[in-house]
Formats: sequence, structure tokens, C-alpha cells
Amino acid sequence: MRWLLAWLLVVAVSTPASAQSPVDRAAEVVAQALAEGIVARDAGAVAVLCALPVNIDGEVVTSVEELERRWMMMLERPEVRGLRLVEVEVVGMMTAVERYGLPPRRLGELPVEDALVAVLRFDRAQVTAVLARREGRWAIVAVTD
Repeated sequence: MRWLLAWLLVVAVSTPASAQSPVDRAAEVVAQALAEGIVARDAGAVAVLCALPVNIDGEVVTSVEELERRWMMMLERPEVRGLRLVEVEVVGMMTAVERYGLPPRRLGELPVEDALVAVLRFDRAQVTAVLARREGRWAIVAVTD
């Protein structure tokens, strides 16, 4: 029994962190880009990270024009000015549910199996985004604050 525990410890220590992590690095890049776009208040940069249709705080957006308009409206709010990014956390959907509870009903039906949840923590706000694989890339399919 001791040899089995020792072997498991050696394997765990010698396995690179990237192999241990279930989160795809590309999804982390998308989440970081979303956070940076919010801080920069760049609606175009944020909109390009989304896949249509996208649920924005309970409203399903189906056109690029409407998506950019919605992001512009959100990013122009006074409380967004001067936000400072504190942390970006990306976890699997089931981990997010265990840690934070079920997503709000207003987000509708979300992809569960391969979806990831990005929690963006700013100095005075938090944004949560659901990422899913769309057309070969990670994209935002739902977002709420």
C-alpha cells in the first residue's frame, strides 16, 4: 500500500501542471482577452470573442450589430470606468456549480458538458462568462455580472 501511495505522489509531482489542469489554455486566453477588453472599454474587442447567439444577462443577441451595441452600452456605464482587473479564473461548468451554485435562470439553457466558466474579478465588480467551443474556437456564449 505504501508503494502505491509513493508512486501516486511521484506521478502527481512529475506531471506538468498543464497536464493536470482540465482547462484549455486557449479558453484562458479568451477569458483574459475579455477582461482586458472590459478594462479598456473596447466593445469591438469584446464582441469578437462572442459566438452568436449569445445570452447577455438574460437577453439573447443574434446579430453582430446588436452584440456590439449591447457591449458599447454596457462598457459606457460610469461604474465601468477605471476598473482594475484583480483575477481571472477559468473552471469547468461542474466545478463552477459546486463553488458558486447554479447559474441564474435568465441565462437560459447553457452547454454543460464541455463548457467552461470564466469568473472575472475586478476591484469593484465581477463578470461571469460561459465559454463553449464554437466553430473550432472557444467563444463566449453567455455573460452576466
